[in-house]
Amino acid sequence: MAKIISDQKPQEPGQEEQSFSQMLEESFGRQVESLDIGAQVDAKVVAINDENVFLDLGTRVEGSVRKNQFMDKEKLTVSEGDSVNVFVVGKKGGFYICSRYMGAPPIEKKGKTQQDTGQSFIQESYELGRPLQGKVVAVNKGGFDVEIKGQKVFCPISQIDLKFCDKPDEHLEKSYTFMVSRYEEDGRNIVVSRREYLQKEKDRQMAEIWSKIELDEVYEGTITNVANYGAFVDIGGVEGLLHVSEISFEKVNDARDVLKPGQTLRVAVIDLDKEARKIGLSVKIMLDDPWDAAVEKLSEGKEFQGKVVRLKQFGAFVELFPGIDGLVHISKLGSEKRIEHPKEVVKVGDIVKVRVLGIDEKTRRISLTMEQEEDDYTKDMQRIREEQDKSNQQSAGGFGGLLDEALKNK
Repeated sequence: MAKIISDQKPQEPGQEEQSFSQMLEESFGRQVESLDIGAQVDAKVVAINDENVFLDLGTRVEGSVRKNQFMDKEKLTVSEGDSVNVFVVGKKGGFYICSRYMGAPPIEKKGKTQQDTGQSFIQESYELGRPLQGKVVAVNKGGFDVEIKGQKVFCPISQIDLKFCDKPDEHLEKSYTFMVSRYEEDGRNIVVSRREYLQKEKDRQMAEIWSKIELDEVYEGTITNVANYGAFVDIGGVEGLLHVSEISFEKVNDARDVLKPGQTLRVAVIDLDKEARKIGLSVKIMLDDPWDAAVEKLSEGKEFQGKVVRLKQFGAFVELFPGIDGLVHISKLGSEKRIEHPKEVVKVGDIVKVRVLGIDEKTRRISLTMEQEEDDYTKDMQRIREEQDKSNQQSAGGFGGLLDEALKNK
């Protein structure tokens, strides 16, 4: 093992471990997490065996290139420590599969045709799961003839796009990226699929988008669809559900009454399940809570005018402020007779006069009544009693005087 010479002072016990840990973190920090298929990379040769050359790509996963790509007249042109430039063409067996060439390798042997080289390239692409370029040259029964490096292969009509193909001629003379889905009979039966490549790209892009979605973050979104229970909102390639209860503090019975497709709005992520690919969104969470302002205006005995917003068997809900309702129990609707349902007294939309009976700040419940406040007759009764007593005293005094006068005259 090589000896490391340093003019630094020896580290105290524990410092060396900390230093190594820091260096390890820094090393990981410099590494790229992943590479895209098709990326061009400057790499370093780290090992060579009978079939492959292994590369340090600057990621935690090493790269592998077929050794014959570095052979010149049966002589290996690279050694450990050399720097080489390669393309990432796939991922297999825990390695990035790399190639010195993005297309088919150049023809090296005399007599080897472009078609032979193209077929070899297609076979290698099939084995590595590598995408390749091809041109649609003809439409035939059930699909297309695709030319790849001088080799004609077949693409079924169902595999030319993610959506149904109803106009095949639109794809003629177009160059696309394909995956080799079948390579049989020594290359006599080759089937390619553009759909498979497009789906892989879509899945990769979706995975990247999902990795960036975070709980409690706010996003600019576009409504894609609206139902009575809520709206689906696109927040940059993925959709979340804005439930009807999260639209506003005001009661919304049907999301279609207040939202429409194409509308843009800011939404916050309040629920996130990346495995199930589900996102819960909210607009309400970013709004001021009307309860805080309303509770300062409410007090027991205070009267308000409110709007009847909904009826239940047990009573009527009356809106006092936007988003703030109170309940008038069926027994407090002010009816002189017994009723079975609040609709016998009020209907939705009525403006009624109510009085606050009670406020429960913990449960945010307000009890109301439509009954007239009973008058306080206590003082009036006391005054009447005093007047009656005074009158009785005067009456008693008058009778006594008359009696005395009658006795004297006798």
